[in-house]
Amino acid sequence: MNPKTLPTLGLSFFCSFLTTLNAANPEAIEIAPPDSKNPPAYSIDDLPKGKEADGIIGDFVLRNDKVEAVISHNGHLRRANMSTFYGATGTTPGCLYDLTLRGSNNDQIVIFTPSGQQGSVSHVRIVKDGSDGEAVVETTVTAALNRGLFKKHEYILREGWQGVLMVTTFRNESKKEASGSVADRWTKFSKTGSFKGITWADSVDPADKAGYAYDWVDWEGCVKPPRQLKLAPGETLRIARFLAVGTSPAEAVGQVAAFKADKRSLQLSTTDGSSPVSSATITLQHEKDQVPAYTDANGKTSFPFPKLAVTASAHELGRSSGSAQIEEDQSGPVKLALGKASGIAFKVTYPSGERIPCKVQFHGIKGTKSPYLGPGNRAHGCNDQYHSENGSFRVQLDPGHYRIVVTRGIEFNHIEREIEVKEGKFIDFKGHLKRVIQTPGWVSTDYHNHSTPSGDNTCGTDDRITNLAAEHIEYAPTTEHNRIYDWLPHIQKLGLTQEMNTVVGMELTGTMAHMNSFPL
Repeated sequence: MNPKTLPTLGLSFFCSFLTTLNAANPEAIEIAPPDSKNPPAYSIDDLPKGKEADGIIGDFVLRNDKVEAVISHNGHLRRANMSTFYGATGTTPGCLYDLTLRGSNNDQIVIFTPSGQQGSVSHVRIVKDGSDGEAVVETTVTAALNRGLFKKHEYILREGWQGVLMVTTFRNESKKEASGSVADRWTKFSKTGSFKGITWADSVDPADKAGYAYDWVDWEGCVKPPRQLKLAPGETLRIARFLAVGTSPAEAVGQVAAFKADKRSLQLSTTDGSSPVSSATITLQHEKDQVPAYTDANGKTSFPFPKLAVTASAHELGRSSGSAQIEEDQSGPVKLALGKASGIAFKVTYPSGERIPCKVQFHGIKGTKSPYLGPGNRAHGCNDQYHSENGSFRVQLDPGHYRIVVTRGIEFNHIEREIEVKEGKFIDFKGHLKRVIQTPGWVSTDYHNHSTPSGDNTCGTDDRITNLAAEHIEYAPTTEHNRIYDWLPHIQKLGLTQEMNTVVGMELTGTMAHMNSFPL
């Protein structure tokens, strides 16, 4: 039927139907360079974003309705970032660099190298674009390039999958036995574990709420690999693993289990009796294995999970914990009750009453332990400190006695008080920081700083800028490793334009000298 002959409503439905069909297919695309006269179909705007996003022009993107991933192209000296692997064999074209939930802009993985893939490859290319329901990017290392051992890695994505299937084929084309390792590698995770044989990893900052997991899977003749590869001449080995991503390691573990047809639905929620607890950590434990899950803004989380009896324990600093036993076949909602939050509500200002960046230190006294507020690479709760961009914030603390010290670099006075935090209560803390050292005609500066774009650093850019402002750095050129970058949009977003400034720059970093260069 000619669509032009359809009534208006019918034509609208027909077009909507075609759009739906197209949206239902996964995609494999190649990122092209910009062209103002003839814009490419897919540009850098199609690359996934996030703390550890490392996609560039020439790379390949796999995406469906659930996830988006980057496979690095066969570029000269291509590597995820400067610290992925060092040396001549540290290049990693044809590996998975990024994986995140579609549209979340929350990539946290630096690299996944199937069977430790490193060094030169023969080609990286799209084998299937997804129009038939399967998108595939293939990386091949020919036998001639690899001392007689042929290697092929296929990155496969289908609709509905919350992860990428990676199938590796080894074939010995030499006249001698071939040996080597089949172990996969990934980097830049500070917390990893195993749950029912599924390997998982957490984001560096749990507040980012991202997790990964993978395991070997059965797939079209693939077998579970031996610890060490040994192939006779002419012999072939095919292995497959599924790498999943979720809002937590527990969700990622559940997605791997679901791929392996071992699943039930877990529905968890946290409350303090009157309000949801949006930043609770729920630890799921089976025997000695455990894995964390994180609640959303409504205090809820749900995901598939292996069919096991588990203990769910919800906890958050400044609250009493709650737990529940979940049976193997239980799939209904499980509510975990925590106590009311306790802590300190801060309002620190200039003497004029205007907001001021500051740093707060928490020291436990009179038998109270100093708190651990979070990983040391973030501003809002790092070890026993909190760095604020505006002086107005709340910090949850367990009941006890604390010495609070508020500072802003060396040119301001400080505030020091002893406070008792009582269970379920918040205490107001108000005070002024006054500049006591005047330096007319001079600015405080730090010419060498890094955040997550540098590759050898996992501190978020907003966190680094907040840290600098809290220490009264007034001028900080942008000096990320090997990329021209600009911190000004971050400074503006944080409301710090009256406190500090920057200039576009980079640190040119090689095997010898490291050179800070600005302005660029």
